[in-house]
Amino acid sequence: YRGSVLGSLAVGRMGQQLRKISHRFPDLITFIAMTNFSKSRFVDGGFDEKQIMIKEHAIKDPGEGNQSRERKILFVGRLSHEKGADLLCRVAPRIDAEVMIIGGGPEYDALSRIKPDNVTMLGPLPREVMFKHMQSATAVAVPSRWFEIGPLTVLEAFATGTPVVASNLGTPTELVTHGVTGLLAAPDDDLAWEQAFRALLSSPEMARQMGRNARAAYLQRFTEAAN
Repeated sequence: YRGSVLGSLAVGRMGQQLRKISHRFPDLITFIAMTNFSKSRFVDGGFDEKQIMIKEHAIKDPGEGNQSRERKILFVGRLSHEKGADLLCRVAPRIDAEVMIIGGGPEYDALSRIKPDNVTMLGPLPREVMFKHMQSATAVAVPSRWFEIGPLTVLEAFATGTPVVASNLGTPTELVTHGVTGLLAAPDDDLAWEQAFRALLSSPEMARQMGRNARAAYLQRFTEAAN
């Protein structure tokens, strides 16, 4: 847990105790999972699936972006190893677009040193400023290396009508429909990510259609009214 052996042991012990308590009082305890994937992880860990209900995230509508987008790939999130922002620094020199990285974290300084010229590090930004960047981007990148339980970045991108390029593991595979609301690529497969970005950048109409599909998915499933 966060690079700590003691922390991992503590969290594991807490999970064991919680599981025992839930089995002892099955009619009194219900867990809420944000996605089918997160529910499956609890079930794999020994929790009773009948005690787990799914309630998806909801976010306030920030407004749809312009149909005409800039040649810009956007990353929003914590700059730590598991989030995979370094992949963007590797791929960026091979795509004709600006890559903008929003967020802070332990890898900020290292990424700032290795980034190519077409990568801009913006640091943490107010939410409304982040949404303005998202509303003008061709795509939002979610290159996570580890399981994501429910990345809000995907929903934020959908809400702004922006397609998502995400790693094909964990919750993003449940949220992003490949070829419909975005594209999926294997973690750390630089060529696959380059090809995904090139596909969207070279075909603005395809990117726009995926963005419209993403916005429709948001309106159907992830608004405050829907949840």
